[in-house]
Amino acid sequence: MEILESSYKELNEKGINLIGIVTNASEKGNNGNLNKILSGNKVTFTNIIPSKELKEEFTDYIHLFPTTVFVDNNGNIVDVKIGASTEKEYFLEKVYKVFNNMSL
Repeated sequence: MEILESSYKELNEKGINLIGIVTNASEKGNNGNLNKILSGNKVTFTNIIPSKELKEEFTDYIHLFPTTVFVDNNGNIVDVKIGASTEKEYFLEKVYKVFNNMSL
């Protein structure tokens, strides 16, 4: 979460957004633990709980977590990375490569 939050702040300055999709939370259920995790890690980027439709059409096909999906301004999936990034530089390098080879 720290890497994502730190990356989000840098990316946001360049007009790139980061959105978390929380697949293990309930759309209608009690998500107190989720809120504790997000606030405890001082997460400021948007996190959503997928609707039933999004879950069925998209997230049900993801079997390894975390999975990072890169989506362009037109809503097209341009790349997918499976697994956690343990270094901010690696994560940002991948983002910049996907989005028009922006430089660090």
